[in-house]
Amino acid sequence: NTNVTGSALIAFAKPPSQTNLHITYGIAAKLSGLTPGQTYVAMLCEGKSGSGVMVPNSQFGTVTIHSDGTGTVTGTVEATGLPQGIWYLDIYDANHRLVASGLINPPSFAYERFLPANLHIHVGDSVIWTQTGPNEVHTVTFLPKGWKDIPNESLMPVPYGERIYAATGFFNSGFLVPGATYALTFIKAGVYPYRCLLHDMMGMYGEVDVTAQQGWATFAWNNSVMNIPSKVHNGTTYVPIYYLMQLLKAAGIQSRWDGTHWYMTTRMPVNWEKLHPGEGSMHIDLNGHLAQNLTGYVWIDPESGKATTYMPIYDVEQVLKRVGLTSSWDGSTWDLTPGAHTGSIPSGSNGSKS
Repeated sequence: NTNVTGSALIAFAKPPSQTNLHITYGIAAKLSGLTPGQTYVAMLCEGKSGSGVMVPNSQFGTVTIHSDGTGTVTGTVEATGLPQGIWYLDIYDANHRLVASGLINPPSFAYERFLPANLHIHVGDSVIWTQTGPNEVHTVTFLPKGWKDIPNESLMPVPYGERIYAATGFFNSGFLVPGATYALTFIKAGVYPYRCLLHDMMGMYGEVDVTAQQGWATFAWNNSVMNIPSKVHNGTTYVPIYYLMQLLKAAGIQSRWDGTHWYMTTRMPVNWEKLHPGEGSMHIDLNGHLAQNLTGYVWIDPESGKATTYMPIYDVEQVLKRVGLTSSWDGSTWDLTPGAHTGSIPSGSNGSKS
């Protein structure tokens, strides 16, 4: 029974984050039939029109009224999704009289795509997928080599794999409800396709293109990944000794550097068979015994801006083998625990499905 009419638009404004799982929506209303000089307020209510029960985490600015009786108002609401048929945008006058009401009833459709579909990152980078579709559930799934699909539907809802992806094994986020996130750190260069198991037949595919970054090396140790500066000299990759010492400390190896000797101590058994220390002006001592001679260089560490000693990864690898740490180096990633990153195949799965 008022002359106030108008229209409103609710739109996605901000995705969730790891610290705030709510989606932020923006609401904008255009009104006519308002009385210039009067005060009007907007409220997002739930339950029914005129309920006066404000939707949690919603707020609106002042209604701006023009001389011709038109006006605008904007606001936001944070929620995990848009409910159907229970949110109303109500406009009240100064006497708290309801003068207009609009049902927020979004259509139940989804785009069914990863956006962007193609990501270009560097080795050691992490990707976080955020499920922003308010009416949907999705998965982020990397299939093992040779699989065209999952062998049975029982694998669809089950999270599988850890948080470090090394291009092997089955990785599945499980069902991601609105607002949920899924993260993977990539430690091998390559191009890796993935899909949503629920909507792959509709073309919901994505791809992560991972390339090595010149001047950096990636270290992987169990569930930790660290990117550190590196230099290639005469075909050999060198990294600052400071970072190596921190890494070995996490592996249970204490060490000390005096400028020429790198003293390592460990409680792990040492294999001294076929010891050939080689040549070099710098030395690695393991539990008080010479384990390796090597050549290091003093260069500027771009992270600290200070001169520091760089050590060859290859020679350090040979020393670690003597305490049972068999690592792998592919030119960009030094994986000290490759067995932890090989991925795995779900029990009972034995091949691809066409």
